[in-house]
Amino acid sequence: MDTEFIRNALREASCRTGAFFTLYIEDRTERSLIYQHELKDLQSLRVQGASLEGFRGENRASAYSGDVSEKGMIKLLTSVEEMLTIISSQEDTPESFLPRQSHDDAASVPGDASAEEDTTVPGLSFREEIGLGIVRNCERTLQEAGLTGSFRYRYTELTRLVRVTTSSGEETSEIQRNCALRLYYTLDIPDEGNRNESIGSISGWTQFVMAAGPEDFPQDTCAANFVDHLMSRLNRQQAKSVPKGSYPVVFSPNCGGTFWHECCGHQLEGNAVFSHASDFEGKIGEAVASELVTLVDDGTLPGAYGTGVYDDEGVRKRRNVLIDRGVLKQYMCDRYHGALLGNGSNGCGRRQDYTFSATCRMSNTLLAPGQDNPEDIVREIPLGLYVKSLGGGSGGKVFSILCTEGYMIRDGKLAEPISECMLSARGSEVMFLVDRVCNDFVMEPSGGSYCGAGSGLVGVTASSPTFRLKEMEVG
Repeated sequence: MDTEFIRNALREASCRTGAFFTLYIEDRTERSLIYQHELKDLQSLRVQGASLEGFRGENRASAYSGDVSEKGMIKLLTSVEEMLTIISSQEDTPESFLPRQSHDDAASVPGDASAEEDTTVPGLSFREEIGLGIVRNCERTLQEAGLTGSFRYRYTELTRLVRVTTSSGEETSEIQRNCALRLYYTLDIPDEGNRNESIGSISGWTQFVMAAGPEDFPQDTCAANFVDHLMSRLNRQQAKSVPKGSYPVVFSPNCGGTFWHECCGHQLEGNAVFSHASDFEGKIGEAVASELVTLVDDGTLPGAYGTGVYDDEGVRKRRNVLIDRGVLKQYMCDRYHGALLGNGSNGCGRRQDYTFSATCRMSNTLLAPGQDNPEDIVREIPLGLYVKSLGGGSGGKVFSILCTEGYMIRDGKLAEPISECMLSARGSEVMFLVDRVCNDFVMEPSGGSYCGAGSGLVGVTASSPTFRLKEMEVG
């Protein structure tokens, strides 16, 4: 497609409407193999499409199309212009509503997104032999661990060529790659009296995701992650219900990042702030957490699932310190909400694909390490809860997370396992209850996961060291 045509069309539309336009074009290829004792199937899907968004003040409109030809772009532009004309007022747009980026070092430089840029990205070969090697290594590790049942693997490589052009003349392009291995299982529950006999089964799935290419896939870590997940499912068969009440709660590095993602991450996204859905609205520069809390969202972190050169609006990603030693420093903003809040975009505009409009989203959310030792903070607790694994959750002013693996703490030691339970609290209150942060920071063991919100499912990583809350409602 003629890029000069796109630039001129967007510039002319901006002159006619006074709006700012962002055109997102995506060429996505997904290739998968299905394995169960042997290779069962190979699948391939290629999708192309474009999304156009325009805003003027608080008014905005968007549309998408699977037609990426010049004719398709003209129809898309006409559609968005017509919508803006209908919903926009005739008043001049205040200068504070014009989009800008919040730091000088964030300027998008055309063509520097990837040294290996290749416009023939759909033709990249699917490295089937690498995927099979990863799968077979996991299968062998599960067998060596004595785990029996039915196991089916789906290994996927996703490659996206993304191009973003704005009405102000910015142009960026980037190749985004990641691979994922998902395990579907029906796990035999062994009879303790006879390890060769099964007394039942457990079904489910788990996924290991890495943002790096398949050659860098950490096979041993992946296999160990699967074994750990399945063993914890077996161990929970003997778990008892947690006594309801308020206890000191210790979060392990395996799940601590997820806590922060749900506790305050969504409330620190600019769209939540602008729509008055955040307790942190208007609190920049104020203490919003214990002074032990330094929270960062870093879209540049090597190997993490939310990492990239640019966000999905063509703004360079960066390391955003959200909370520094308890003090709120900034929100995560896309172009639209950044303009409305007067902050500008800080590289947090994200979307699942071209069928979604970008909005403010987390990338890689991290709690900075502290000085304490994890053994010491458990030893101090006469009665409490140790959380090793978290499942699904929901953010908001009051958040909830499912504890999928946990242990009671009794007299300073880990005791009996507990069955699944919900942990809930008001984020703006519980953040002041952090009284220990340890020195054992680790990246999320699975490499990353997905977060679902208004702009679809996007890859995220959430990591932390061990930390402790003085108390939290459990049950």
